[in-house]
Amino acid sequence: MEKHPYIKEIVYVAPQKDWSFPLHSHESSAELSLVINGKGSFYALNRHRTVSKGMLVVKNPGLSHSEKSDPDDPLEQICIEVGGISVEGRAEGHVLPQHMDPVLVLGEEFDILRAGFIFLKDHFSDEEYKNQCRIILDLTFEFIEHKIQTDFRLGEKIRNKKELVTQTLAYLDSHYREKIKIRDLAELFFTSEGNLSRQFKAVTGYTINEYILSKRMGEAQRLLIYEDCDIKDAAKKAGYDDIQYFYHVFRSFANCTPAEFREKYRH
Repeated sequence: MEKHPYIKEIVYVAPQKDWSFPLHSHESSAELSLVINGKGSFYALNRHRTVSKGMLVVKNPGLSHSEKSDPDDPLEQICIEVGGISVEGRAEGHVLPQHMDPVLVLGEEFDILRAGFIFLKDHFSDEEYKNQCRIILDLTFEFIEHKIQTDFRLGEKIRNKKELVTQTLAYLDSHYREKIKIRDLAELFFTSEGNLSRQFKAVTGYTINEYILSKRMGEAQRLLIYEDCDIKDAAKKAGYDDIQYFYHVFRSFANCTPAEFREKYRH
């Protein structure tokens, strides 16, 4: 690492059988999520993965991802939003090489990282423990870099990626806040609505409308947790001009109001 990373926010996710976080990304920060207990699903890079105790999920800035607990064995995790990352040969703020799988499977290192993450959660905002927290964070990144160099193949290509879906995803990730019709997307990529819908569902597991909705809700939830903006601004930035409709959709996703969501997850 060329300069020291620093913690921007820490969120503790307690075990909840109905916990989920729809599609979202952190545009200017990386996020490290250590699964302490339980299991669930994680979607990113056009793949659904099962995550469980003993895994570290590393999310580069801009990585669209979603998460959901297994209701029979809910996830418990500590999520650390980190800034100040600069690694030679990688995009600014990126922890992992662009095409590397974000889910790192830990072995005996898990107990060490768990103790470190718990210490960070409890003390990262305490001036008294500033040096200790910095050391723990630096060691965490040293561990990740070691995993990259020794346990994973660099630059692994995403398998079974269809060009049509790749282009559609790139467009949706940039324009999901806008009003988008499948008919217009099909015309943009010179295909039929039916073909585009079938290919998109087969690759991503989402319908196009589900993906757009999940991206909007994920952005709204990210703003409510990590940014100091009011609920109306969060709704607008996520693509909702009608605040009442935003409340209705948000409740259907999170089973709570935006204010209750922020209170539950804001550290």
